[in-house]
Amino acid sequence: MISLILLAANGSAYSARAIRMAAEVAGRFGAEIIVFHAHEHAMGRGGGFEIETLAEADALTDHVVCELRDVGLSARGRVRSCFYGHTAREIVALAKDEGADLIVMGSRGLSEMTSLLLGSVAHKVL
Repeated sequence: MISLILLAANGSAYSARAIRMAAEVAGRFGAEIIVFHAHEHAMGRGGGFEIETLAEADALTDHVVCELRDVGLSARGRVRSCFYGHTAREIVALAKDEGADLIVMGSRGLSEMTSLLLGSVAHKVL
């Protein structure tokens, strides 16, 4: 039985497909969806900087939560801050913390070798 789905969303077209898939699965099982977005920070020569603002990260998450609620699904959002490249760790940690039964996220559709070389978040989560 699937009662809790962790949906990793980043605003991409691949993420939009993942949203539709999570909604379909949640509808079939009556599951709640946690919409997750990583608020990433990177390190540069002059120090750390945000890749997006916290307000942008919250807005993206809120938009997806509203979209899911508008079709009658139970959804809530979570934003966690992390360094660039650590998103997969945050996804797995949140899934464990919340007891998620399923993680849904987009994939760029790259070949196995290409995605391993580029460091796909989806492959790191797997």
